[in-house]
Amino acid sequence: MNEPAAEFRATRWSLVYEAAQSTQPERAAVALAELYRSYHYPLYVFARDRGRRSAEDAGDLVQDFFVRVLEKKVLDAADPARGRFRSFLLGAFKNLIVTQWRDANRQKRGGGAAHVSLDFDSAESRYAAESLADSAASPDETYDIQWARALVDGVLVRLKAESSPGEFAALSPHVTGARGEVPLSETATALGLSESAAKSRIHRFRQQWARLIREEVARTVESETDVEEELRHLLACLRA
Repeated sequence: MNEPAAEFRATRWSLVYEAAQSTQPERAAVALAELYRSYHYPLYVFARDRGRRSAEDAGDLVQDFFVRVLEKKVLDAADPARGRFRSFLLGAFKNLIVTQWRDANRQKRGGGAAHVSLDFDSAESRYAAESLADSAASPDETYDIQWARALVDGVLVRLKAESSPGEFAALSPHVTGARGEVPLSETATALGLSESAAKSRIHRFRQQWARLIREEVARTVESETDVEEELRHLLACLRA
């Protein structure tokens, strides 16, 4: 049973406090790893888009940012009252760029007491495949779009963990649209159910999907009153 991971389901801000204040390196590493999984690619894309930095420079910027996180020089200033977590993290990253922390404080990869695996070759391959360099969106807008996609990817991971492999394979296209409009008969056959029973299962799966999306969005804001507005922003980003 992984108690620390369960505790981290609260909010992104709780991850910030854990990474910034924990006296136990292993707990800080777990907190930081979750932040990294959700935000490293949006930050990488922002670095690539802003000033059209090279892949190497963008990778170094994100590397140095997470080293700063490990050293508690970024997250100590975190304050939920400042607003949405995605905005706080991007603001902190912009500060690193503006003040040239990368050039003034070069550190070797792998530094710090805790370790996060940074795969920038993979990030660059994805960036090139998505043709983001040709996007008409601003770097800030592209960051938000990638944040939204990362959040949805995280929800898919949770859905997969809560479903059997066959069930997830049959039902996930009905929330992601990955295969277009999937015939009900095809889903029923895959699940070994009647079409009526399959329709009910799809409905429950979509409800589960919506619940998890809402939970993840709620983790990125401090106030419940901000959830609906952030959900609307998420949907707008996914449509972009």
